[in-house]
Amino acid sequence: MAKEKVVATHEIAYLEAHSAFVRSLREARITERDFEQLKATFVRDWPNYAVVRLSADLAEHAVRLIEGFTLRAYDALHLASADWLARESGEAVVFACFNRRLNQAAVLVGLKTL
Repeated sequence: MAKEKVVATHEIAYLEAHSAFVRSLREARITERDFEQLKATFVRDWPNYAVVRLSADLAEHAVRLIEGFTLRAYDALHLASADWLARESGEAVVFACFNRRLNQAAVLVGLKTL
């Protein structure tokens, strides 16, 4: 697999990642030490991501995806962000997630999936 040039995400991923780290700690799937290491690594790496910010147009696109695919709000926002990146950059965008329904929607809007 070729190394990607840019890794991009929507700004909400910052909160979602921290929420996942805290949930993993609370559910004893990771130790306190693991939690601190995950958090520190993520915060250190965050500036390396291309971050898509929320705009009115992006929110409206996400609403259309919610209506068309019955997606959850943040899932639709991530998909709208990837679709926007593909259209604006003219580059191939590979959409990566672990949700089957969301991956199916990504394919239907014309994105490649991981």
